[in-house]
Amino acid sequence: MQTVLDEENLKPEVIATVVAPFERVTTLMSGAKYPTVSMIIPVLNELKQSLWRIVVNGAGQEVTDLCHALVASIDKRWPNYEQSELYAASTLLDPRYKDCAFLDAGAAVLAKHHVSSVAQKIENSQKIAATTAATGSLTDLMEQSEMKAECSSWEWLWKKAAQKMERARAVPQENAVQRELEIFLAAPNIPVTGR
Repeated sequence: MQTVLDEENLKPEVIATVVAPFERVTTLMSGAKYPTVSMIIPVLNELKQSLWRIVVNGAGQEVTDLCHALVASIDKRWPNYEQSELYAASTLLDPRYKDCAFLDAGAAVLAKHHVSSVAQKIENSQKIAATTAATGSLTDLMEQSEMKAECSSWEWLWKKAAQKMERARAVPQENAVQRELEIFLAAPNIPVTGR
């Protein structure tokens, strides 16, 4: 990184313009009473955009070089941060940011897919667990029954429970999770405060 040598660009107001976004980010991310992982994507994007605005607004060459070096440093320290499943899911599910915080529209789509997929797996596993629990209870009853082999109603009930469990595993579930995610994302964001 080149040093800033031009006296004109060393004015305190110019330096303050470059470091001000870092001060805001440091204060925001230093929170101990609220989660900050969902802020990583919006904060890094805002930081980079702030630096690009300085460049676009006609900063001197030394300040422009400094801003470029700082953006490169962010990219080096957090490569592909919008593609991180943890950061992307956290940001997407934060009602302050949702999918508006992403600069890369493809990353927002991938985050939606990931969240929907994980939620669907959880929902399906809960349905299978409930079916298995019901089937397990039926098995216990069958094993306790002395008439297990003789009673065709138990066998019929067992077969029906087994069929229901197989259908629950085989038939794709209605995508209620995807629908709920779309409703959540379509709702207005909660205003971001403290910026």
